[in-house]
Amino acid sequence: MWVATPTAAAVRSDRDRHQALACFGARSRTAPSIDPEGCQNLGFAHKAGSMKTSDDSMNVAGIDIGKHALDVGLDRDQDRLQASNDAEGFGKIIAFLKRWQVQTVGVEATGSYGFCLIEALREAGLEVVQHQPQQISFYRKMQLKRAKNDTIDAVLIARFTAMADPRTVFDDPRLAGLAEKLLYLEQLREDAIIRQGRLDRYRDPVIIAEIKAEIADFKARSKAMRAALLKELRTHPDLKSKLDLLLSIPGIGDYSALVLLIRLPELAYLDRAKIAALVGVAPFDDDSATMRGQRRIAAGRKTIRSALYLPTLAAATQWNPDLIVFYQRLKKAGKKTKLVVIAAMRKLLNIARAVLIKGDKWTPKKLSD
Repeated sequence: MWVATPTAAAVRSDRDRHQALACFGARSRTAPSIDPEGCQNLGFAHKAGSMKTSDDSMNVAGIDIGKHALDVGLDRDQDRLQASNDAEGFGKIIAFLKRWQVQTVGVEATGSYGFCLIEALREAGLEVVQHQPQQISFYRKMQLKRAKNDTIDAVLIARFTAMADPRTVFDDPRLAGLAEKLLYLEQLREDAIIRQGRLDRYRDPVIIAEIKAEIADFKARSKAMRAALLKELRTHPDLKSKLDLLLSIPGIGDYSALVLLIRLPELAYLDRAKIAALVGVAPFDDDSATMRGQRRIAAGRKTIRSALYLPTLAAATQWNPDLIVFYQRLKKAGKKTKLVVIAAMRKLLNIARAVLIKGDKWTPKKLSD
């Protein structure tokens, strides 16, 4: 009778690990990576730090986050845990992780369901790495895994976290609260725009008056929320200084500056190519053999692009002398308007990055190169 030997399983496990390392890169202290998909970090550090390298004595955990339940798995699958998504469950998970000497925890970026958990884990001294769902999906396919449930997903996240390159962590708990208020501000602005688009649909004066009243209400609430957010941000001297630097750039107003400070905390810490990739304004190659495809932008942090698009267009055509020269040069070269605006947005990000790094307010043709 044939019996599967441990050696065969070990070879298969070793092969899988080498495949993963080849595709995603071994963990190292010196090679932080940035995902062009743009994982939405909710904080930055006063000094950037890299993830610690795990060794054979340390376990890495993964947590599959649900609205009501949390499933925890280890990269070696020694043990599993399911807990409720509340304070009591967080306590059980932290005790479980400490019992298994876990230092690093991987989670998928799944929105608000994980905010409180991540905060509790970091307060307990654990490192938390957020992955894009697409990364975990690709890793599952690479491993030829078809079975899927919450506990399997937790182990899969743990193994991906153990094998993937570490990334620089921008951990500032102040930005988590500011990000929530900014999200509400964005929703208020969007609600006003949606109702503005409804006006052309109706002729009844009563309905039109009601819609106009709703628009006025959303605009008033949006203005009040923006003022409150600016006031709160200015209570922190370092954030106030950065805000003032960004506001010195023609084309960047209160809302754009808030978005850059809260949604893009990496701006002053990464090089311009990585910033462009994070925002989704980097043109990617599309070549194969002798075929030369058209360069296109992809993925990235859509909320930042949306917030900067119209301000960039206004700055490049009216307000910012550096961008005006740049915009006109590309237009004269026959480039399409949308392409030119994206290129100008990339240049505006470079200007914003420069003023934050140098600590000097914007002046024409001084900091934009």
